[in-house]
Amino acid sequence: NKAIQYYKEASSFNQQNAKNNLGIIYKNGYAHIPKNIKMAKIYFKEAIAQCNDVLSMYNLAHLYMYEYSTENTITKSIKLLIQSSNLHFIQSNNLLCLAAIIKFGFDLTKIKNGIDELNNKSNDLSDHICKLIIKKNLQDYIVFEEELNNMMSIDYIYNDSFTSMQVN
Repeated sequence: NKAIQYYKEASSFNQQNAKNNLGIIYKNGYAHIPKNIKMAKIYFKEAIAQCNDVLSMYNLAHLYMYEYSTENTITKSIKLLIQSSNLHFIQSNNLLCLAAIIKFGFDLTKIKNGIDELNNKSNDLSDHICKLIIKKNLQDYIVFEEELNNMMSIDYIYNDSFTSMQVN
């Protein structure tokens, strides 16, 4: 209760770390706090709007992929993951691989072209993602499904001024 109270106070002072962590709390629900996806999205979006918070971009993309997973939300997820990858949050690359396969299938040419089309910045991100798909052998459907299931439980939180991974 105290932690949530302090996070909400910090959030009211536009502290993006608190906004991201509140988003995670509401995304998953804890103890007496029920899961509330609408509130989670609000906190993630506020952190992104405030300062392009890469953890919130990743976590909102993750929410879109695993909570909603429609054609539209997968596209939103890919755009957020591209944005956070371009801001050097390399953890977004793995989820971007999975989202790209969901959206474009296992054809690397379609994946490369699709990422290039959604990426407003001219860089080598699509090539990097295709190489990562090959390296992780994600074009094998069984490996892809296993990786997709493994990524389902990963959220990122702020903890003592550094980023940590939380597995639920």
